[in-house]
Amino acid sequence: MEDSTRHAGVDLDRYGDAWEAWRTIVHALLHLDPFMDVEEIDRFEPLQDEIDLDAVRWRSFITEVAGGCGLEIPEVDEPDVLTLDGLEQYLTRHAPMASGAVRQQDRTP
Repeated sequence: MEDSTRHAGVDLDRYGDAWEAWRTIVHALLHLDPFMDVEEIDRFEPLQDEIDLDAVRWRSFITEVAGGCGLEIPEVDEPDVLTLDGLEQYLTRHAPMASGAVRQQDRTP
């Protein structure tokens, strides 16, 4: 059984306050490719190139990540999310989850 602080071989504890943003990104990446080695992605290179997505799949990925965090990323902010590091920082700063809000999918009925 995998340790609850690890997901797909990624040590989530090292991300501190950004854990929820990172979890959402990893989930979306693994949705694209369940066998992706997320730790091999260069955090400072253009993510679209790193994971080899065309423009349509890139937009879909960004929409999925943003939606998973309870927000939309406006086109004017897209330059801020071009890298894995930039995307994580953007989500940590802007997502409602950063303020302690509970995401709809995490609520129990």
